[in-house]
Order: sequence, then structure tokens, then C-alpha cells
Amino acid sequence: METKNLLELLNSEEFFEKFKSNIWPLIEKKVIDFHGYSAVYIDFENFWYSVLSISENILNLKDLKEESINEIKNELKEIFEKIINFIEENYKTEIRFIKAFADFTNLPLSENRTFKIIDEVRKIGIETVTPYVEGYKDMSDRALIVNVMEDLFYENKNLDKIFIITGDIDYYPLFEFISRNFRTEFYILSFKNRLNQKYKDIFFMKKKIIEIDNLFGIDSLQKEKEKKQKCIEEHFKMNHLSGEIDVEKTLNSLKKYYGYLKFTQKDIEFYIKKNGN
Repeated sequence: METKNLLELLNSEEFFEKFKSNIWPLIEKKVIDFHGYSAVYIDFENFWYSVLSISENILNLKDLKEESINEIKNELKEIFEKIINFIEENYKTEIRFIKAFADFTNLPLSENRTFKIIDEVRKIGIETVTPYVEGYKDMSDRALIVNVMEDLFYENKNLDKIFIITGDIDYYPLFEFISRNFRTEFYILSFKNRLNQKYKDIFFMKKKIIEIDNLFGIDSLQKEKEKKQKCIEEHFKMNHLSGEIDVEKTLNSLKKYYGYLKFTQKDIEFYIKKNGN
């Protein structure tokens, strides 16, 4: 083929379209493979409380209809799919594995007969890790940290990016350790209502924060605030409470029925002031 004809072919719209649809995806995949792959680690207790606190389908955990259970299953699946797609599309990486850490037998809704959290998580293809020693609440957090370090040092040395879904400040030493000792990129994903704001003050963490709120166009802080008020209203109506309210007794009672939310005296005082009780 003459040079002139070759140049015309290369500059043609037809060649460009074929290159874009047939050749470029192969090149992009090779680039991703060359740079390694990614892993996602989930502090599932932290994540699960966030999901429940913003869900419009969950209020009183003691009286849930099957319809509400099905809705929360769908929400959980949708949230994971959205997060996975966001990571792979925006960070041009392939997620090879996802691990969720928690005492799955001791989470809100874990006692529900028709809804096994651990099964729903596994259905999505997520590996579940349940390190448990009675009386040690933070065991799963420590297991997650050790697991990340094991993967970096021994098991998966081609890890290019690490995404940890949590908002707890307890993980700061892990992020600091990775930052000082590895070229691996790392990110923290969290709903705003569970993200410790101290992360935003740490200079090397500022660009590592991904707020899940932005993926769904929501404000989890506001949604949780509204949810608390709905729960308090339901509680007051169910128990026919009026007049002078015993705040401490009310807090204990709320914890029994709406234990996935952390109520404060201010939440109750705000409701009383708003409704004139």
C-alpha cells in the first residue's frame, strides 16, 4: 500500500471508529493488567449501620414486614454494585476480590429468620471474614488491618490500589503505614454520617476520601437526622407518651427498638421542642 493511501486510511473516520471499538478496549485492558489490580476491604459493621440509618424501609427492627426485608436486600445489592462500578470506571482498575469483616451473628437484623446478612453478602461474591472472641468488639477491625498487610507483603504483591470501606479513625495507622512503605494507592470510602472528619485534616488523606453520598446524590447526615425523628415519633405514639419525658428512660427504650441508630439527648429535646410535647 502506498504511503499516501495509508495516511488517508489512518486519518479516515472509518479507521477511527474501528480503532475505538475493536482495538482500544484491548489496549486499555493490557494497561490495567500491567498496572496490577485492586482489592476492596469492608469494615462491614460500620458500613451496615450506615445503610440502615439512611434506609427508608427500616424503622422498628422488632416489627419488620417481608416487603421491608426484600427492599433492604435490594438496597444492599444496589449500593455494592454502584460502588464497584464507580471504582472500576473512575480508577481504571479491575477489582479482583472483596472481603467483608464483621461478627455477622451480632449485627442489627442478624436475628431475623428470613434475612441472613452473611448470605446476602456472599451472594454478591464477597468473601466474609468473622473473627470473633467473646467480649472483644474490635476484633474484626484488627483482622481487617492484618489482612491488608498480609496481602501487601505476601499474598498479592501486584495490588495496585486498595479501597477500604469504613469511616472509623482507628484505621488511620494503617493508611499512614501504607503511605510510608508502599507505592500502592489507597482510598477510604464512607457515608458522610459515619466518616470521622479528622481524616480531612490529615494532609495525605484529603485526596484519598471518597464519600459514598456523592454516588447516590444524597446527604446521609440529613437522612439520618430525619430517620431519628421518625423513630422518636413512632416510639412516642406506640407508647402514648406525652407531658414530661424521662430522657434517660426514653433513650434506653429507643435503643431496644431502633438500636442501629445512636440517639442523644439532643435528638429527643429537638423532637419535644418541634412538636410541643
